[in-house]
Amino acid sequence: MIRRDFISSLAAAATTCNKLKIPSRRPAPAGLLGFDMSIYVGPGQWIVAKQDTGASFAFIECAHGTEAGSHFAKHWTDSRDAGLVRGAYQRLTSSAPGREQAYTFARAFLGQGVSLEGDDLPPAVDVEFETCGPELVDAQRFTQELRDWVAVIETEFRRCPILYTSSGFWHNFVRGSEDFAYMPLWVTSSQRPPQIPKPWIRYRFWQYSTEQHIRGFTQTVDLDVFQGTIDELTHLIKQSRI
Repeated sequence: MIRRDFISSLAAAATTCNKLKIPSRRPAPAGLLGFDMSIYVGPGQWIVAKQDTGASFAFIECAHGTEAGSHFAKHWTDSRDAGLVRGAYQRLTSSAPGREQAYTFARAFLGQGVSLEGDDLPPAVDVEFETCGPELVDAQRFTQELRDWVAVIETEFRRCPILYTSSGFWHNFVRGSEDFAYMPLWVTSSQRPPQIPKPWIRYRFWQYSTEQHIRGFTQTVDLDVFQGTIDELTHLIKQSRI
């Protein structure tokens, strides 16, 4: 009897621990679900992650500034094998010229057995407070670095990039923002509905929750939603070709 009680206690404790690993998430907004991950997320079980989140797409960071992600090639292959629409993004920092950072992105698709296919999401650039060090004091300079990044990516990949940002960052550190209004907006916001930076009037992707534990990966990921259907996502991909 004592033995059974002891075993039952251990089982109950293990069940509790497993539940704690995956805390309850905020209800997802309406739309097509997805998630994104930083370069620091190691290999995992993509099929498990897809089943746990109900995701249809995923953004994978291939570079942070000029630092290339060591797991990118595997994530790129595994996400496609799991049946997800995949996309690659790069955090733009103030520590190196925009052109140099863009070529770091381009090199991620050279010599690793990976390529940007026609049915993949267009490249995305991440501009936010966390990407910028204290040396960033000139919004005009940062805006030019962003322009340079976009010019290289459009030339190298013949795709119109996606732009990820927050309303607060965009209004403080980007000048002449109308120049980027043609790019699909991927907004990060904890507000519901999200706060959309001008000059956009709508978002296409919304990062609505950050640093979430999902089954299949040890490190946390961020949760996203696409404002539309899978057919509309396919249409966005086709429209991105230039």
